[in-house]
Amino acid sequence: MQINADDRFGNMAYVNISIKVYPAEAPTIVTSPPNIVNVAIGEEVVLSWKAEDKSPYIYEIYVDSNLNMSGAWLSGLFSIFPTFG
Repeated sequence: MQINADDRFGNMAYVNISIKVYPAEAPTIVTSPPNIVNVAIGEEVVLSWKAEDKSPYIYEIYVDSNLNMSGAWLSGLFSIFPTFG
């Protein structure tokens, strides 16, 4: 894209810039816990995920349809280690 500027005295300037537009797509899950985890009663369970996104913004973690954690997602690769127990 080129941006042009001029004034009434005939001075002109321009700058070329590049704009990269990514399609709206879901984040990619890089690693995730196994589908089945066997635990003993009272045992603490730590599940972890890693995801990446070209345009990160916020993250939300739901447990049984209830919002459990949320916050700012500030870079492309994100790791979360929620604890359930």
